[in-house]
Amino acid sequence: MWAAPSCEGKLHARFDEGGSDSHGKLLSCYFNISSLWLSGSILLDNAKDQTLHHINCFTMDSQDKPKEVLIKELHELEQRVCELEARKTLRGQSHIGESVDTLHAGVVIHGKNGTEVIDCNTTALNILGVTREQLVGRNTFDLTWTFLLEDGSPMPVEGYPVSRVIATKKIVPNIIVGIKHDDKSEPIWIVCTAIPELDENDRIIQIVVSFRDISSLKKSEKQYLNLFENTMHEIHLWKLVRDEQGAIKTWQLVEANPTALKAWGKNRPDIIGKTADEVFLHNVTEQFMPIVKKIFSEGMPYTWEAYFPPTDAFLYMTSVPFGEYFMTTGTDITERKQMEEQLRASEESFRALVEQIPDTVQRLTREGVHLYVNPLFAQMMGMPQADIIGKSNEEIGLPPDLIKQLDALREAAYTSKRVIDLDFNFAVEGETRHLYTRLVPELDEQGNVVSLLGITRDITERKQMEDALRKSETELRELNDQKDKFFSIIAHDLRNPFNSIRGLSTLLTDQIKEKDYEAVGEYAMLIEQSSEKALDLLKSLMDWSLAQTGRMDFNPETFELTGLIKDNKMLLDIIADQKGITIKKNLPHELTVYADKPMINTVLRNLISNALKFTRQDGEITISAEKRSKEILISVIDNGIGIVPDRLEKLFRLAESSSTSGTNNEKGTGLGLILCKEFVENHGGKIWAESEQEKGSAFYFTLPCDAS
Repeated sequence: MWAAPSCEGKLHARFDEGGSDSHGKLLSCYFNISSLWLSGSILLDNAKDQTLHHINCFTMDSQDKPKEVLIKELHELEQRVCELEARKTLRGQSHIGESVDTLHAGVVIHGKNGTEVIDCNTTALNILGVTREQLVGRNTFDLTWTFLLEDGSPMPVEGYPVSRVIATKKIVPNIIVGIKHDDKSEPIWIVCTAIPELDENDRIIQIVVSFRDISSLKKSEKQYLNLFENTMHEIHLWKLVRDEQGAIKTWQLVEANPTALKAWGKNRPDIIGKTADEVFLHNVTEQFMPIVKKIFSEGMPYTWEAYFPPTDAFLYMTSVPFGEYFMTTGTDITERKQMEEQLRASEESFRALVEQIPDTVQRLTREGVHLYVNPLFAQMMGMPQADIIGKSNEEIGLPPDLIKQLDALREAAYTSKRVIDLDFNFAVEGETRHLYTRLVPELDEQGNVVSLLGITRDITERKQMEDALRKSETELRELNDQKDKFFSIIAHDLRNPFNSIRGLSTLLTDQIKEKDYEAVGEYAMLIEQSSEKALDLLKSLMDWSLAQTGRMDFNPETFELTGLIKDNKMLLDIIADQKGITIKKNLPHELTVYADKPMINTVLRNLISNALKFTRQDGEITISAEKRSKEILISVIDNGIGIVPDRLEKLFRLAESSSTSGTNNEKGTGLGLILCKEFVENHGGKIWAESEQEKGSAFYFTLPCDAS
């Protein structure tokens, strides 16, 4: 019999039959005790009518007696009940009566020597799993039966309940015995009481053994003990200690499993019965008193997490109250807490980082819903962070074309689990910015994509710098090409006239020696022509060099353009007459222009000279000028040999320009059109050419009308 420690006070009994004057002998008692109630039945022999009566329940008054006294009385009562039960069974008969046969307890009657079973009730047969023929009349010490101690080891013969009764002639109460039959795989576990029936000479007449089947309880106990001993969780049982006023003062350790003992670094014998503060050498009572009071005031289990200083561990704990006891289970969650702390620190570091970096950061679901955005992203969108989180790109107003791009890239990142990059333009506060986005898949422990981290950087300035660098690279390449061309001209075109002058000078010296004055005059004229050609080339090179280095004076003024065109026509009419070429003018009476007069004079002279050079005998050249809204368009058109398409594209590029002989084998420097382009562009104008082979060419350029 097990009694809960909270059972205190007197035991009261109430009978179903007989009233207050009923009296008799207790025959059997079966009851369980919970925190405040004792329930069950007691079999009573009524002396008047020889009938059996039952006590339905017992209640305990917790005001009168200490629990130690009550528990002692209960054990004495139980022992007396067992004795009376057996004696009633034996009184005046050597067989089981009908009333005893219906008891819930098994009853077996042994002979005076304890070696032979005389009789038994039906419950005994059911518990032992045998028939009456198999049990009654058999030898108690039959070797086909093995009796076991509570720990499962064989019970010695002298330890049998019947043997102990024979040896002492006293009741042997509440012995737990295992009974193993050879043809049974599992033993039957019973709790039994053996009672001797003595004659007037104090000799044993017979022995009655009453017992209950506790096999299921034993199995449950085994399972519980296995769980208790081997679970990875701490389990410990505590008993309340109250002061004189009944208030909870502290609690004492009743039991602790190996996991708890290992975590505490304690040996079981050293701490059982000690208070919590004594067990842990720490003021545990103060720390956990609020929780203990809570579970006993509410009468409900309570779960919480706490840092436990004695073991330097975080525990997930559950305490269950019952009676004056409570059981606590604890799971060490220190590693989890450390991981949570690391995760929290990592999250804080992440937030600190993403909120300070000059990039926008988003965390997105597969559907494009924003889980997080940093302040810079919210600033770029012109919305509070809270208004963006939980919304899609469409809901925050991104352009449909961009959403379509981002949706495709997001799906690709989810599917491939790879980083995806994207460059795109986006309007921010009315200004188009160039952005670079990287989508980074975030994976769980199983390698599944759970979200995407989108990092976007404004690379507008970088793109502008790259464009400027490319432009500078192109310009530098062009300058290098121009330099190469410049030295080529110097090395080739300028050398030829001087070689001619040198050769002619030698011939001239020879003719003077021979006094051939007619030849001297001819050579002198050729020397003059070569010198003029070299001088023109040097002048063009100097003008180009000054224009390239920005050292040429640029002095725009307002002047009358028609007169300048007429002056150049008159100057070049001599060459035109030599080739029979007609130069026509299509000019307004007056045409005012704002420009650098020497530069425009050079442009006109070069274009008209080129037209004369590439126009055949009896050809025609037309010089035109007209005023447009804010500029003047000047053109020089001829019906000469034209320009092949490949060369037409290279006319104004120094690196690819070259001198081509004219229709009368006229020579040029190749710098004329290059200078024209430089001078026109200095004025903010444009120059271009149109041509068709064998039909002629047209050169156009524009100039501003005024200083505006």
